[in-house]
Amino acid sequence: MKILSYRELTEMPISPAIAKAAFPKTEILDFAAWQDELITVMGQTSNCKKFYTRIIQQADLTTGEKEAYKVTLNNLDYKALEGALLVNSATFYNHLYSIISVYNPFLLQEEKVALTEKYLTAAYLQPHSSFTPKKVSGTVRKQAVLAILFAMANKVVILPNLFDKTTGTEKEILHRSLQNLRQVQTQASTVFVLTQEPEEAIYLGNRILVLSNQPAGLIGETVPVAIPKLRNPLLVKEFPNFKTIYKKLLGLLTDTFANEDLLSLPPQKFIL
Repeated sequence: MKILSYRELTEMPISPAIAKAAFPKTEILDFAAWQDELITVMGQTSNCKKFYTRIIQQADLTTGEKEAYKVTLNNLDYKALEGALLVNSATFYNHLYSIISVYNPFLLQEEKVALTEKYLTAAYLQPHSSFTPKKVSGTVRKQAVLAILFAMANKVVILPNLFDKTTGTEKEILHRSLQNLRQVQTQASTVFVLTQEPEEAIYLGNRILVLSNQPAGLIGETVPVAIPKLRNPLLVKEFPNFKTIYKKLLGLLTDTFANEDLLSLPPQKFIL
């Protein structure tokens, strides 16, 4: 986003609030070009819901906008996904095996067993494979939800707010589970993750989509992440590209004015 000078602000015909959506908007993404990528999405949750609705429609996952919006809400509702998991009294191993059997009906039994083991290992669920969801912590259940979403083998995977209210080791386990699961999934999928944290967006994503506010649900800016896919969370910030992308995201996500202009800005003339 352009940093406006004081002169430019005073010469604007309307409130400088229009600067909030100054970057160009684009239509929905191209699945063919961005197949098998992890896309981090940044923007207001309401805009994200509209964006995901369009994603689901374009991917032909449902028919009709109302049905697509309903699917969006279901995908973003982690509590509902976790609740469905808790109702199931099967062990993690059996539950995951049944999911794989439904979505991969033509696999031989030994192939289903091998695939189940791969998903359990990728999500760090092996130590809990014989447990039921009610007997483990919330973080382990999040790992299980991740594994199940990937085991469904959809070409579009929309992740709920799995990383909310997690810090330190818990977040690192979830991040690495996500990266591992992308390596073992049976079908190439475009994965979408909503985040409000620039560092997380850069660390996880192959590209970052910053959504526009007006009109809602469109892509305001696409930011490619030119950092190797296998990323170490301790080293990723050392890449020169990380700092460049981080600064760009801050500019896109905030209305930034030069410090000297802020000192002389008559507040009564501007409604931000």
